[in-house]
Amino acid sequence: MKGYIEDAFPKTQWKAQYEAAGQKNYDRATRENWEFTNGLNSDMNAFIAANNALARWTMKGMLDLKKEVMIAEEFWDFLSGAGTYNDLLDCFETAGIELRPEIDAYFGRFNRT
Repeated sequence: MKGYIEDAFPKTQWKAQYEAAGQKNYDRATRENWEFTNGLNSDMNAFIAANNALARWTMKGMLDLKKEVMIAEEFWDFLSGAGTYNDLLDCFETAGIELRPEIDAYFGRFNRT
């Protein structure tokens, strides 16, 4: 977790992020104190959930996200011209409306409630 924090956050935020991730429980947890192990685990899970957008830290430094990566509207309009992304969304919406009964029937097989 420490490496994750150091890769994802500026140095000025490390201490606060360590604490948010459960560092206060770490020493006792490593001595097989299960109460603190559970606390550490809960803190780490909450930290990861709260910082899910930073899960892409592995890309840090590998790509210039502003110049080398395009997603959504920027990507589709780049490929096929202005308006392509919205046309694509309209196609998916139309297909979803038309196929709704078939989609519901398919996923209904997995509903265990």
